[in-house]
Amino acid sequence: RPPPDLAIRSSDGVVFYVQKAILCIASHTFAAMCGGTDSFARFEEPGLPGLILTEDAKTLDALFRICYPVENPELKSVAVIFAVMEASRKYMVDVGTHACIKAIMHPDFLKQDPFSVFAIACHFQLTDDAHVAAKETL
Repeated sequence: RPPPDLAIRSSDGVVFYVQKAILCIASHTFAAMCGGTDSFARFEEPGLPGLILTEDAKTLDALFRICYPVENPELKSVAVIFAVMEASRKYMVDVGTHACIKAIMHPDFLKQDPFSVFAIACHFQLTDDAHVAAKETL
């Protein structure tokens, strides 16, 4: 594998070493951020350019794993799914949004916490999924 060519620091100080090409393919937003525009928060990592993002390490770890050609992370709670979906929407990572929708609509989540699934579906304007979750609240 090629070595990382970008460092990304989370809001809680964890630094991820990533490959720009993979993130740029997954997201137009990351492509713009990596394009050298000075409007994004930056830091210097020895030998690498660095970006500072507002998401925590847990959220970014899941988002990056979804972007990379590896097995998707197991999204184990509605809170994690919500955070990753927000980040996916913010950074325009369509594959992340789809992975989160698939995870939140899993029968286990629908049975255990249909109201949270309903609330998330409404927040993201997923009308059909909100209807499915609403039926599960009965």
